Amino acid sequence: MKKSAKLSMRACASLLVTALVASCGTGTESRGGTERTRNVASGWAATTTPVKAVIYGTQDGLIEYVAVPEVSDVVISRTIYTAPSSALGNTVSMVAFDSARSEVIFGTNTAASGVSTWRMNVEDSAPTELYASSSGFLYGGGYDTSSRVAVFTYVDMGSLTYVVNSVDEPGSTILESKIPFYAIPHYDGSTAYITTGNNIREIVVTDPTTMIRSTPSLPSTPFDLWGYVRNPLSDSVYGARRDLSEILSNNLDGSSGVFTQVGKATNPASLAAFSDGTLVAGTGSSLNAAVPTSGALTIIDPTGASANIEMTIKSDSASGSSIGGVQSVWAIESPIATAPPTVSIDGSGNLVCSDATWRGDLPLSRLSRAPFESARSYAWFLDGKELSGATSETLTTAESGDFSCGVIASNAVGVGYSAQSTPVAYSPTSTTTLPSEETTTPLPDARETTTTIESSGGSESAPTESPVVTVPAVAPGTPVAVVTPSLRSAKWTFKGRTVKVTFRKWSGARKYRLVVRGATRKTITCKTAKTTVTCTTTTLKKGINSFSARALSASGITLAISSKTRNTR
Repeated sequence: MKKSAKLSMRACASLLVTALVASCGTGTESRGGTERTRNVASGWAATTTPVKAVIYGTQDGLIEYVAVPEVSDVVISRTIYTAPSSALGNTVSMVAFDSARSEVIFGTNTAASGVSTWRMNVEDSAPTELYASSSGFLYGGGYDTSSRVAVFTYVDMGSLTYVVNSVDEPGSTILESKIPFYAIPHYDGSTAYITTGNNIREIVVTDPTTMIRSTPSLPSTPFDLWGYVRNPLSDSVYGARRDLSEILSNNLDGSSGVFTQVGKATNPASLAAFSDGTLVAGTGSSLNAAVPTSGALTIIDPTGASANIEMTIKSDSASGSSIGGVQSVWAIESPIATAPPTVSIDGSGNLVCSDATWRGDLPLSRLSRAPFESARSYAWFLDGKELSGATSETLTTAESGDFSCGVIASNAVGVGYSAQSTPVAYSPTSTTTLPSEETTTPLPDARETTTTIESSGGSESAPTESPVVTVPAVAPGTPVAVVTPSLRSAKWTFKGRTVKVTFRKWSGARKYRLVVRGATRKTITCKTAKTTVTCTTTTLKKGINSFSARALSASGITLAISSKTRNTR
């Protein structure tokens, strides 16, 4: 496969900053006894409306990014990748986007009539292959950003194969099984959906033939309900009938009876949803069509309160030519904070601004909106006025008064500002320190089998002025990436329903956590000793569990990460 265009850059604290932040700052901000410059007014306001964009895959092999306009228009897309055309005529059948890491997860039908799935950061020159079959035809699939698990199906010699695959462990398939019906799955780490073209079902992710609940079946042929998403505002689901150009709605338990038509779009082969409930439908071909069609996007308000926004797409990869049929879409939004940060005082008497709480992803709605994991910018306020030059998560000051802070986060679409924290009365001569970290007891080493990725030296990562990367500037219409470093020294042990990971301390890290998502959902505080960190968790639930060991800054920002996924039995 060959990269057609490189659209983004690695975020660097010394090069990319927002208009608000003049520099990355140091690990702490200090002016001694000198009073800081205070603005007349802070001018700080929380972001309440996100910027919207769509990433999609096409019949002719394009993976592209486009911003959503406010009115119907011809829009110019940005090409992220171009895959060689499939011998079967439908090249890219699956696309997802991980906004916290700026990674595209996609699946292709290859030129050799095979199937491949891939992972690629938007700044990469080539993708990493996750799964491959020398024969078959990819129908489609979904991706869970929290557990880093992709689910997809492909047909081979009339038999459908259902696959659950880890994005972080290429070539290591979690589950692969034959199922007796054509289907496309979605997954959000705890709940799995599947469409058969006739109805939409909630299933057990490790056993897709086990149905938990289902919409009614379509009243008549054609059975063309292939694009589908969960309504982000309720428990209902939307389905797109490609051949009949209809957008339908129903409750997943079937309580509302027959499907209700809520909109129309030309040949909607794929569907995604935004936070406000609007939908994006991709104009495309039927799943195994060999005849090219002209692709487009339609923004639909299911309430009928506003007219459709029709997006005619001209690709930048072929001198403004029209794109092929849109076979898979994924919605993206810039970050919106749901709760402000808090100010605390560390053991050295410094003020610390925690991260704000941000909207999470909705994989069953095919929507990513989480900010970059390892990039934040900060602002500090004294008695309601912004402190000039105070841009780090930690503030050292000799002044007294009511201190508050705000946080800026970003992703590939844009930037989001939190509300200001509740002010905290502070005097440098009278402070209260935080309690020490909680710890867990590590497992004994006997009878354990480990998989090791080695690293030399003591603590990982060379020291920098600030362990947190400053929020990058985002050029309109251009995806920007921040790459979260890997804990290269991590050694993982899996034994029954117990997991243990050890690794070297990360330079600048103040906290260490083991986050478990999937069948089990919990966060473990890790134990530290000299240069080593040990994280252990027991009593895992049966099913697919994903584990991420994280080195965190004082405010809780991820500085480095190591991830694994297993099917706990």
